Amino acid sequence: MSGHLLSWRLGRFFLCGAFCGALGLLHTLAAGAKPEPRVFRPGHYRLADGVSHAGSLCLVSDNELLVKADGAVEPQRFGAVQVQNFVIGADSFAVLRKFDVVVNGVLTQYPCAMVRVHQAAGGLELYGLQGTMDVYKAAPSSQAMMLSSVGTGMSYGVAGVAGGALLQKKTGTYEEKVMTVLLLRTPAHPELQTLQPQSKEAHDLLQALTADQPELSKKIRRLFPSAFTPEKMVELLAQYTAAKTGK
Repeated sequence: MSGHLLSWRLGRFFLCGAFCGALGLLHTLAAGAKPEPRVFRPGHYRLADGVSHAGSLCLVSDNELLVKADGAVEPQRFGAVQVQNFVIGADSFAVLRKFDVVVNGVLTQYPCAMVRVHQAAGGLELYGLQGTMDVYKAAPSSQAMMLSSVGTGMSYGVAGVAGGALLQKKTGTYEEKVMTVLLLRTPAHPELQTLQPQSKEAHDLLQALTADQPELSKKIRRLFPSAFTPEKMVELLAQYTAAKTGK
C-alpha cells in the first residue's frame, strides 16, 4: 500500500469520532434524510484495564462503542483502544490489534478495530469487520471486462461494488465503500487472512481450506464466487468446524 494511503488511513482512525461523524451527519441532513436511530441492547463489556461492566450497548463503527449505564441519559463513548471485548445480546465482539485487510488488492493496516466473533473453536478463528474500506472504482474498460464475464457465470456485481475481478489491473479511481469482510485465522496460517465477499480469492481460499473434507470442498467448488456473501461464508466455515470437531 502506498505511503500516502496508509498515512491517510491512520489519520482517519484517530479523527473519525469527531470529524467524520460530524461530516456524516451534515451530509445526511443536507440530503433531507433522518439519521438512523441508535439501538441499544443489554450486554456487558471489558475495558483495557480488565474490569468488566454491564450496561446497554450500541456498536456504532469498528472504532466506536456507546454504553449506557442503568439510569444514565447520555451514553459513554469508547474507542477500540479502550476495550478488550464485549457482548451485545447474543453476539460476541473482540478487539483485534495491528492487522491487515486486503480489499481488491488494496492493503489497509488497522492499529485496532472492534470485530464480531463468528467462530473461535477447533483451531479456527473467524471474525467479521464492518466499516469503510479502501477500494477502487473500476474504469470503463474494467467494467466492460466484468460485464463480459457474466456469460461464463463469473459475475462480480456492478462497477464500484467490491468483487474479485474489480481490481485485477488496478485501474480506475480511488474511493471508499462501506462493506463487511471476514477475517480468518487457522493453525496453518496464523496471520489473519481477508475473506472478501463475492470474490474469487475467498472462493479459492475456502476450497483449499476444506480439501480434507471432499464433500464440502466439492460443494464449494460448484458455487460461483457471487454466492460467497458474508453469511454464506460463515455458514460454510461453521459446517467445516462442526465436521472437524464432531459437534
